[in-house]
Amino acid sequence: MKGTVVFDFDDTLVDTASFKRLLADVTRPEDAVERMAQFVFPSAARVLGRLKEDGWKLALLTFGDRAWQEGKVGRSGLLPFFDHVLYTSEPKETCIPEIVAWMGPLVFVNDHGGELDALKARLPSAVMIAVRGVKPEPSGQDTPICQDLDEVYSIIARM
Repeated sequence: MKGTVVFDFDDTLVDTASFKRLLADVTRPEDAVERMAQFVFPSAARVLGRLKEDGWKLALLTFGDRAWQEGKVGRSGLLPFFDHVLYTSEPKETCIPEIVAWMGPLVFVNDHGGELDALKARLPSAVMIAVRGVKPEPSGQDTPICQDLDEVYSIIARM
């Protein structure tokens, strides 16, 4: 095994902006969650599968109401790829005690630069990879910013 790649969910593996537009159009939020699989980025399953085949453990670290996030993740079709899943309503860096139990090296993939910066401050040896989105980019000069998950894979494959 090579280590653990820790993915964010919203806007990293799924198109959350499009999901939110659907959410605004439905009467019951559960109806939108039922359709979560249609918002998974086209390369997500392929990239997760390739990382598993390459010997990486995969983890999901997602922020939000636990029941809501569990429903979205469960309906996305991506849950079977993950060896570890953490749902948190607290800042992600508060999950460090659980995360350090996972096999290193640790690689974090997230669209939110602020979250990556906070994690890097607590886990300086971890590798951070940002996915470009609408959220702030990381402040660290050594954090690559990728256009998509295929680019993320190409970085991790060289590790």
